[in-house]
Amino acid sequence: MKKIIVFLIGIIILAFGTALCNYTGLGIDPFNAFCIAVSQQSGIQLGTVTLLIQLVIGGFIFIFKRENIGVGSVIPIVSFGYILEFFTWLIEKNLEPITSILTNLFVFILGALIITFGMSIYMECNMGMVPYDSIAYALVKYFKGEMAIFRMILDTIIAVTAFLLNGPINVGTVILAFSVGPLISFFRDKFVRCCFNRLGIKS
Repeated sequence: MKKIIVFLIGIIILAFGTALCNYTGLGIDPFNAFCIAVSQQSGIQLGTVTLLIQLVIGGFIFIFKRENIGVGSVIPIVSFGYILEFFTWLIEKNLEPITSILTNLFVFILGALIITFGMSIYMECNMGMVPYDSIAYALVKYFKGEMAIFRMILDTIIAVTAFLLNGPINVGTVILAFSVGPLISFFRDKFVRCCFNRLGIKS
């Protein structure tokens, strides 16, 4: 139970960081940018769009790479989009638009740090993967090749699609692409694992 609570906290932190980056207009990760774009174009609630897309992907992953599906897959499918939508609303309601370039960059960097911290918690729990994150692993299983290459191709396709749909794709998307991995490793090694050990939570 403790692990599930910590996992959910990680998801909440991740959603807040994503909303913060989106607020700056400098871009967010390709998948969430795609979900936001679809939501804006269709008029369907963001949480519902994210839920439906992840469910569709999850169905395919369950067939082709079901070992990646776990409790940790279900929780984000059901909750992440709605949490992101809530934080997006909360930030837009309470914060004025940023006019300073430096302030905007600072907020984006802060958001990126929050995103990667949340992701490090979510990943350290090792409770299953979000369906979108499992696609590259499924492709490796059936087509052979480097997982990183498949993920890069996938993210590029999704980013281009989101951009064409007027989603929040910008220079920040590229920054996140190159910084997320190292920052997750840093947080997991320097902070998260230590906290897990003190809380008696097994990864």
